[in-house]
Amino acid sequence: MDHEELSRLLLEELAETLSDMPDDAPAVRVESVTPPPILEAGACFRVKLSPDPEHSLDVDLPVNLAIGYLADEEAAVDEFRHWLHDLWQRLNRP
Repeated sequence: MDHEELSRLLLEELAETLSDMPDDAPAVRVESVTPPPILEAGACFRVKLSPDPEHSLDVDLPVNLAIGYLADEEAAVDEFRHWLHDLWQRLNRP
């Protein structure tokens, strides 16, 4: 799988997961997922989110976490959920 395919899969997964948040939570749009030049330990995908039409937020998603999540590795799936939970709290702080 190449960089672009991984980015597309991550974008789809993130968009689906964020759309499954509680109904009373504001919608968050995943604008893009940009891969690092080299998929290596320590590198990160750059995820651009829009919590509302006037703002955007760029966050790093570590390559190891992203690939482990897509491979359905149990530890990576749990860590990914924690990463998303922390991100969700960050997006919904007053």
